[in-house]
Amino acid sequence: MRLAAPTDGHVLSDDGEGELRDITTLLDEVLKAFRRKAQLIFQDSYESPSPQRPDLESWPSR
Repeated sequence: MRLAAPTDGHVLSDDGEGELRDITTLLDEVLKAFRRKAQLIFQDSYESPSPQRPDLESWPSR
Protein backbone atom coordinates (compact mmCIF):
# COMPACT_ATOMS: atom_id res chain seq x y z
CA MET A 1 0.00 0.00 0.00
CA ARG A 2 3.08 2.17 0.44
CA LEU A 3 1.75 4.08 3.45
CA ALA A 4 5.34 4.72 4.53
CA ALA A 5 8.28 5.42 2.24
CA PRO A 6 10.42 2.31 1.71
CA THR A 7 14.08 2.48 2.68
CA ASP A 8 15.25 -0.76 1.07
CA GLY A 9 14.02 -3.88 -0.67
CA HIS A 10 11.04 -4.70 -2.86
CA VAL A 11 7.34 -5.35 -2.32
CA LEU A 12 6.00 -7.56 -5.10
CA SER A 13 2.35 -7.96 -5.99
CA ASP A 14 0.63 -10.04 -8.65
CA ASP A 15 -1.08 -7.65 -11.07
CA GLY A 16 -3.84 -10.15 -11.84
CA GLU A 17 -2.39 -11.04 -15.22
CA GLY A 18 0.41 -13.23 -13.89
CA GLU A 19 3.02 -10.47 -13.75
CA LEU A 20 4.74 -9.43 -10.53
CA ARG A 21 5.08 -5.67 -9.99
CA ASP A 22 7.19 -3.87 -7.43
CA ILE A 23 4.74 -1.49 -5.76
CA THR A 24 7.56 0.59 -4.28
CA THR A 25 8.23 2.02 -7.75
CA LEU A 26 4.67 2.72 -8.93
CA LEU A 27 3.85 6.23 -10.10
CA ASP A 28 1.00 8.17 -8.44
CA GLU A 29 -1.83 7.31 -10.85
CA VAL A 30 -0.88 3.62 -11.05
CA LEU A 31 -0.48 3.52 -7.26
CA LYS A 32 -4.01 4.94 -6.82
CA ALA A 33 -5.41 2.21 -9.07
CA PHE A 34 -3.45 -0.43 -7.11
CA ARG A 35 -4.80 0.87 -3.79
CA ARG A 36 -8.38 0.56 -5.06
CA LYS A 37 -7.81 -3.15 -5.72
CA ALA A 38 -5.53 -4.00 -2.79
CA GLN A 39 -6.68 -5.13 0.63
CA LEU A 40 -4.84 -4.98 3.94
CA ILE A 41 -4.94 -8.00 6.21
CA PHE A 42 -4.25 -7.37 9.87
CA GLN A 43 -2.84 -10.25 11.86
CA ASP A 44 -2.86 -10.69 15.61
CA SER A 45 0.62 -12.07 16.30
CA TYR A 46 -0.49 -13.56 19.64
CA GLU A 47 -3.19 -15.66 17.96
CA SER A 48 -1.02 -16.86 15.06
CA PRO A 49 0.99 -20.07 14.80
CA SER A 50 4.73 -19.87 15.25
CA PRO A 51 6.67 -20.21 11.97
CA GLN A 52 9.49 -21.90 13.93
CA ARG A 53 7.11 -24.66 15.14
CA PRO A 54 5.00 -25.99 12.25
CA ASP A 55 3.31 -28.64 14.42
CA LEU A 56 -0.01 -28.31 16.21
CA GLU A 57 1.69 -27.24 19.46
CA SER A 58 2.54 -23.91 17.87
CA TRP A 59 -1.16 -22.91 17.71
CA PRO A 60 -2.24 -20.81 20.67
CA SER A 61 -4.58 -22.53 23.08
CA ARG A 62 -8.00 -21.01 23.60
